[in-house]
Amino acid sequence: MNLPYWPEERLGELMERLGRLSGLQPEDPGTWAGLEVERIAARMGLVAELLELGYADVEAFWGRAAPALVATPQGWLGFLMGGESPRLLAPDLSIRRFPQALLCAEMRRTIEGRTGIQVDRLLERAGIRSDAARRYLLGQRLGGAHFSADYLPEGVIPPRFFLLRPAAERLPQQIGEQRLGRHLAQLLALLLVSQVFVLGGWWLMGAGLLEGEVDPAWFWGWALLLLCGLPMNLAISWVQGNLALGAGVVLKQRLLLGTLKMDPGRIRQAGVGELVARVDESQAVEYLALGAGFTSLAAVIEIASASWVLWSGAGGGLATVALVGGCGVALILGLLYARQRQRWTDARMTLSADILENMVGYRTRLAQLSPEKWHLQEDRLLDRYLGEARRLDRLGILLNGLFPGLWRILGLAALLPGLLTGASTGSLAVGLGGVLLAHGALLKLVGGLESAIGAGVAGRSIVELVRAGGQRETIPAVEGRPEGALLEARNLIFAHPGQEATLKGVSLRVERGDRILLEGASGAGKSTLGSILAGIRAPTSGLLLFGGLDRAAMGSSRWRSRVVLTPQFHENHLVTETLAFNLLMGRPWPATGEMLVEASQLCVELGLGPLLERMPAGILQMVGEGGWKLSHGEQSRVMLARAILQQADVVVLDESFAALDPETMALCLETVVRRAPALVVIAHP
Repeated sequence: MNLPYWPEERLGELMERLGRLSGLQPEDPGTWAGLEVERIAARMGLVAELLELGYADVEAFWGRAAPALVATPQGWLGFLMGGESPRLLAPDLSIRRFPQALLCAEMRRTIEGRTGIQVDRLLERAGIRSDAARRYLLGQRLGGAHFSADYLPEGVIPPRFFLLRPAAERLPQQIGEQRLGRHLAQLLALLLVSQVFVLGGWWLMGAGLLEGEVDPAWFWGWALLLLCGLPMNLAISWVQGNLALGAGVVLKQRLLLGTLKMDPGRIRQAGVGELVARVDESQAVEYLALGAGFTSLAAVIEIASASWVLWSGAGGGLATVALVGGCGVALILGLLYARQRQRWTDARMTLSADILENMVGYRTRLAQLSPEKWHLQEDRLLDRYLGEARRLDRLGILLNGLFPGLWRILGLAALLPGLLTGASTGSLAVGLGGVLLAHGALLKLVGGLESAIGAGVAGRSIVELVRAGGQRETIPAVEGRPEGALLEARNLIFAHPGQEATLKGVSLRVERGDRILLEGASGAGKSTLGSILAGIRAPTSGLLLFGGLDRAAMGSSRWRSRVVLTPQFHENHLVTETLAFNLLMGRPWPATGEMLVEASQLCVELGLGPLLERMPAGILQMVGEGGWKLSHGEQSRVMLARAILQQADVVVLDESFAALDPETMALCLETVVRRAPALVVIAHP
């Protein structure tokens, strides 16, 4: 099949064209010659996510995975739109359609190999000529096969599949991907049309009643407008649902990315109570913000239409001015309510955080405090919370109860001049209808204002996560392997916000082949220095270079791949997965056979050979919380193996031998010294 393959040297152009045609709005990548697809995507502000596809997943990919890239030995394919006839972008910039079945067959040909030949011979002997039978037999034989070298003959290069999507840091692109602007415009249009239907229907019926005779045509027109409101309301609900889902996706992606990018030191400083409270507030932001947006939008439209009705009625300009003044009063009350809502939220979060912290450390409190003092702190915080809640309830009553009732009085008073001057019945009826319409609109406005205030107050607690999620990953300005000293630190200073400096004027130089031991008392800053060297924390001041380049020139991800840290035991974790997955975290996945052999050999060198022999599935045995349980010493050696398998230039070990007996420690230390290009060991004296 003559597919529109792109040459390697035009990969950047292909990605940029795909991004623009798909609405991802890529940035100017500058030069991309010689760069890998992930690096080109990063320079464009996109993400090229490598998909782990199996033989049975190809239809799903060609059906709906666009925009995407497929790397083959013949070149690159640009996948623009899925379906029964996927669209591919050709090198001449034309868009061509190809049958999905043919594309799937082309991709699967590399996996089928000998199995495909055997199935063809079997069908030929049976006298069966059916593509469906062939696909079924191959699916049964190769259903678990993946596009990796392990399933292919030696020398055969499997295709690779990349999904293009906007980077989570680019909020405008995320909004565009979820089509929030389009949904918002649709909602606004539907609300306007719905309001026109409501006003038109009541105008038809009201005009007939005021004339003393209802024409049948007017009656049926009124009924038709009311009936049209039913599908209109369904459409409004549908668009609101799409808008809510899209906004929820963007918010959750932003918060998740912010959580992953948040400074570990800040997380430790916050504590479990504050973090759990933030989770609760993030849920409140999504619920209240969406409710406030929908309600406020409908309220603004209804207030505008009510103003027009009031202007046309007996109250005229006086009633309209009263309505505008009422909206101003609502905003003033809203500001007072917002200030009190913030105080109430602070009191509630402080109470929640204190209770959670005390639940975690309840044994310490039992040991250090007498029984009569156990609940003094909670009682004090609870009294503060109840006091703020009472004041908030009073303002809520003013905003929700007294204010709408006050408007009814002001609106009716605005009609008195027209009544006294002998205004027509129709004019008075229109004015009265405008007052009632404005009353309903103000109720919606107050409800939307209250929700918006709640969302704004709750949003202040997650603003740190949102900002962290918006930080762009630094893109290397220089490619290739840096030359010079591996690590060089000059006059490093680090201090937590509002605290005294932990590190003061630290200088260090690490060359290839160095074996450095850092000793010091507890709290001296050894672990802090290790995390700074590994790029997990940024120094407050000073200069830190790798191969003569700082983190801004190298890029944060590349720095962390060249300097690997194994933190202290309580900060290391095994995930519920295979032992191989835990060992090879940070390496390409699924792992190749060579990678599994390398990991197994290293485990044997670290004294984990008997463990592998005991495990029924060997290195593929599930471990972690839901699998095989490892002792502290075994876990420590798994972490050592994980650090070495990253193939980094510098390995930093933070008290990684503390859980090992002397004989095992000597064995592990010998292995680490032999394998690590440069080694920094942090230990107590």
